[in-house]
Amino acid sequence: DCDISITTLVIEDYYITDLSEGWNLIGLPYNTSIEKENLIIYYNEVEYTWNEAIDNNIILPFIFWWNDELQNYDVIDELIFGNGYWIYAYENCNLYWS
Repeated sequence: DCDISITTLVIEDYYITDLSEGWNLIGLPYNTSIEKENLIIYYNEVEYTWNEAIDNNIILPFIFWWNDELQNYDVIDELIFGNGYWIYAYENCNLYWS
């Protein structure tokens, strides 16, 4: 176990990360928790809610978390600061929260 500190320039409030086409390992840059329904996806200069992004085939409807205790991946509905999550993007886009 260890702590890794990464310093980044946050351009806008509520910015989480860029998503590349394919699988992305993400985490929250803020000490908070976020329901996946509160995630915003920006693609081609258009803002999509979580469900709109799914309906428009921008992202996969699941977010996965490695459950170390059970040694398997679990589907989650809430992101918690300090954890890493896998999200699949069909397109390059940006991830924010509201």
